Amino acid sequence: MYVTQCNSGHNINFMTALRKINSDFNQLYDGKGLKLFMNWDQFFAKIQEVKKTGNKDKTVAKLLELRENIKNQDSKFLIELKTIALLIPSKGRFVLKNSKHWKFSTQETVEGIVVEAKTAGDIDEVIRIQKEKALAHQQTVQPYIIYVGSIEDPRAFYIVIDTIYLHFDNPIKAFDILFKIFHIMNAKYP
Repeated sequence: MYVTQCNSGHNINFMTALRKINSDFNQLYDGKGLKLFMNWDQFFAKIQEVKKTGNKDKTVAKLLELRENIKNQDSKFLIELKTIALLIPSKGRFVLKNSKHWKFSTQETVEGIVVEAKTAGDIDEVIRIQKEKALAHQQTVQPYIIYVGSIEDPRAFYIVIDTIYLHFDNPIKAFDILFKIFHIMNAKYP
């Protein structure tokens, strides 16, 4: 079961919505629906190998060291997500209303995918900050994951879509649905 809980003022059957997301993704990308689960380890190893040469980013080195010393699989996956966002930074640029060019910083790229909330009580504040950052750059907030706890001890995982957030059992399931949402809704990557 993907969703264990949701917070929304909308009267929607979320299990039906998740089935629709999976169905739409499978219709667009026939036979690719389980690729994330089946190939994640190989994908991460390949990215790490290709980007290892010449990478002197201390944050990446710290995350990879933490990944090697941690046993919690949820933590490992979150570390890998953050590492990929650092190894493959955003290349997209935007023209703002004042005709200035702007692009996401590496940290904004990471936080556009996954954000930490120390406690469940911090979730609303994290969402508010994400909205403020997007507004400051004349952007809209795209779907993203919030995890509650620390990178070493994550306790809850949510996908945030506007005013809706869905609670997942683990970050892999959350990212699977997030990835599919980006593709079927043609959302902008950070």
